[in-house]
Amino acid sequence: MKKIIFTSAFFVLGLISCQQEQVMEEPFVLEETKVEANPAVQRTFIASIEDASTRTELKENNRVKWNAGDVISVRPDATPAGYFYPLADFTTSTGGFVAEFTGSSATAHQYYYAFYPKGAMSSDIPYEIDDKYYQGMIIPTTQTATADGFADELNIVHAKTTNMNSNLSFRNVCAMIKFKLSGPGASNVKKVRISSNKDQQSGNTPLLSGEAIVSLDDGSIYNFNYGTLKPCNYVDLEGSFAASTDYCIMVAPNDMPDGFVISFFNAEGKEFAKKGVKSASLSPSTMLNLGTINIDADGFVNGFYEKYKTASTAKPVTFVVIPEGFTKSELEDYHGKAEAMINFIFDVDPYKEYVNYFNVYILDAVSDESGADNRTTNVYKKTFFDAGWSDGYSDMNAASDRVYSFVETHCPDIKNGISTIDNTAIFMIINDDRYGGICIHTSTGRGYAMIPTMSGERYWAGNNSGIITNTGTWWNTALHEGGGHCFGRLADEYWNNYIYTSNTIAEHSWQVPMSLNVTADKVNNLLWSHMIPTTQGVKQANKFLYVSTYEGGFASYIQGIWRSEEVSCMDDNRAYFSAWQRWLIAKRIHDIAGEAFTYENFIAKDKQYIGIQAGTANIGTEGRLKTHYSGLSPIYNASSTPGQVGSPKEIMPPLPPPVIETEGPKYETIEQK
Repeated sequence: MKKIIFTSAFFVLGLISCQQEQVMEEPFVLEETKVEANPAVQRTFIASIEDASTRTELKENNRVKWNAGDVISVRPDATPAGYFYPLADFTTSTGGFVAEFTGSSATAHQYYYAFYPKGAMSSDIPYEIDDKYYQGMIIPTTQTATADGFADELNIVHAKTTNMNSNLSFRNVCAMIKFKLSGPGASNVKKVRISSNKDQQSGNTPLLSGEAIVSLDDGSIYNFNYGTLKPCNYVDLEGSFAASTDYCIMVAPNDMPDGFVISFFNAEGKEFAKKGVKSASLSPSTMLNLGTINIDADGFVNGFYEKYKTASTAKPVTFVVIPEGFTKSELEDYHGKAEAMINFIFDVDPYKEYVNYFNVYILDAVSDESGADNRTTNVYKKTFFDAGWSDGYSDMNAASDRVYSFVETHCPDIKNGISTIDNTAIFMIINDDRYGGICIHTSTGRGYAMIPTMSGERYWAGNNSGIITNTGTWWNTALHEGGGHCFGRLADEYWNNYIYTSNTIAEHSWQVPMSLNVTADKVNNLLWSHMIPTTQGVKQANKFLYVSTYEGGFASYIQGIWRSEEVSCMDDNRAYFSAWQRWLIAKRIHDIAGEAFTYENFIAKDKQYIGIQAGTANIGTEGRLKTHYSGLSPIYNASSTPGQVGSPKEIMPPLPPPVIETEGPKYETIEQK
């Protein structure tokens, strides 16, 4: 059997760095069982792979095919006296998806155990531990790279008959790690190594290869502390590697809470590229697909990703974080910033309540220079997505086609058909400490948020400084631009001095509606009317204390536009979405997940916050409020003064409204300008 099937599974990925470590543990001694002479008779077994129709395999239309000449090793179960018969070879002359294997073995036994390949068996005699029996097997530490699969006889499968029948349904003992290579550095690869990291909690290092003892009953690996071959925490795949070709590494199934490292070596044996995978879990018959790994000429692995959050729902919501203006040496800093930003967003409702709906990926893209273009000083940087802005920051933009193409190329959920680029929220973290932030959107729904990592805390007065003003960091910008505009498709709720004269908002009727958090017709189109209490300011079941109609919003209009609450994230970037904004975000989450969503569902899961919306329920002194997120600085009301209790002295203007790109993307080659 040259091929084997594996159930597709994708696990939490991430970028980490650690030093490779080989594990050498002392073996323990097992007593061999006794073997009787074999009164062999001719017999036939019918061999197949269990659940073939539900599994994924490299070829043959998702099914496994035995080849003529394949040999399996069969052993009857123990006699009443505890004796075992030797292994016997059974061969198929025809092959096929279900094949007949013939040979000689003892007859009239209740069970028969079978293994493939014969070359993986490290001993002819089984071993007994606590009245259970095991077979010695070898998972090679060094494996040969084979295009579109793996070397012959690398896959280890096990089967057990039941009730004296002759059917052998094989299952896989190992797990598989699959990947492709691309980029100019792919041709330099001569060896790929998978090495597990030490589990920091237990102090143990998961083992991936060596001589193991495998249960005769179910094919599971019991222990590696056996035999003359020392167990290892790594597996090497050696040979020649071609771009855009599948390669597979067979490893022992194992939980790896601290992940593993994939390293690339050239012909001289020098490691020239290395990336980590965080918190992987490999089970028998599963395939961990790392996707396409792009290796630049200098060895950088471009497009590699960390799966930072994993959904527990069948249809996840996908967030992607990408870096702009981070050089290779700054990627570790980028990952730290990305993780901190994600943690902040998912500690704010409704994202906090719905975190189990989300897959969140942190992608790598290296820039030649740090920062972004400064169009005021005419300083231009060579960066991956060509981001830049002037001092006014309302002109912030990047190469949108390149952004969408890069995410479509490297986001696992999009590549695997789980999500689309229009349904994927993209957060671009920009390595620049200037103030700014904007969301680029299209009428078809796709978009990305541009978020500079501006230094220090900021002080946003919004238009409601008579009520409360807000202090925060660039995380608040990410919440407003990414969580509010990009995913929530919410409009701004601050305003200027203009008057809105129409009673409709065009974006409400787009192919993908936007700006549903504001209205131009509070009589006939007040979408949140069901949330308003009968008596304003009085708590009422299934109503929200602060929801009403407040004039002003949509970034420009002091009259003719209405919002649902006095203040929110879409006004002054506070870590608080209004009840109606929370409803809109939660509804979109349910829509993507394919789940029904009702007002009753929302009420049952939502929290009502008192003391964040208005300054009348202040906690503490000087009018300070604290949000539900413990990492935030205090929020200040009108009685506070800049500079007080750590409040920044500089009042920041509101961030610009989203930029709407009406044309679809014109994809181009992903390269730096």
